[in-house]
This record gives sequence, structure tokens and C-alpha cells, in this order.
Amino acid sequence: MTSSPKKNSEVGYGRPPVSSRFQPNQSGNPAGRPKGSKNIRTLVRIALDERVSITRNGESKWMSKRAIAACQQVDKAVMGDTKAFMVITQLDADEPLGGPGAAGDMLAESEIPPEAYDEMVQRFLDDLQQRGAGT
Repeated sequence: MTSSPKKNSEVGYGRPPVSSRFQPNQSGNPAGRPKGSKNIRTLVRIALDERVSITRNGESKWMSKRAIAACQQVDKAVMGDTKAFMVITQLDADEPLGGPGAAGDMLAESEIPPEAYDEMVQRFLDDLQQRGAGT
């Protein structure tokens, strides 16, 4: 019995028919994610890094939306918002102000004066005591 030589077009496991194999320079998923599209995390980072003009203390400045959000959070905490206070103390505990990634030019604006910080801590503790006594 004579055996015939194997053909390159033989079909089997791991060897689809030549006509249905991936063509060179053609995607296997043409309806997939387009090149250059960004995920939601990247889009949020881009939006937070966008710089806008604001007026603060009568002076016009350019700041990133990220810096504006941080300043607003600190301002809320200073005014007695306990949730804002918890957020900034948690962030401060995770990475002290001025650590890696901090915007050096924005630190002076967002620093809390020591007397305001003491007052903010006292308000927070008083609020905690009132909540504990009320339950």
C-alpha cells in the first residue's frame, strides 16, 4: 500500500481550512475596540487634569480641576462638614501633603492654618460626642 504525501491544506485539529484562516493584516475581531479609544479611568484623569480659570480671593488663577476639587473638600472640612473632614484626614494619612505626586505650587493654597485645623478637629470631636450621646 502506498501512502500519499501530506498536503499543506490538510484539515484537522489546529488546522482550519485554508479559506477560513485569518488573512494577513486583517483583525480577527473587526467590530472590537477601535485603536486609540480610552477607558473611563483615562477619560476621568484627562478631565481632572484639565486647567480652568477661576477667581479666588478676588484674584484670577489657572488651576486643574483636580486641585479645585481638593481645595473645595478642604474648605468644606474647615466649615465643619464631618464627611469632608474624614475624607481629607484619610487622604492625608495615606500620603502626607507634599509627598510624591503633590503639586508643589498648590500646597500653599490648600494648607490649613494650625488654628483652623485645631478648631476643625474640635468641631469634629464635639459632633462625634453629640452623635454618641443621642443614640
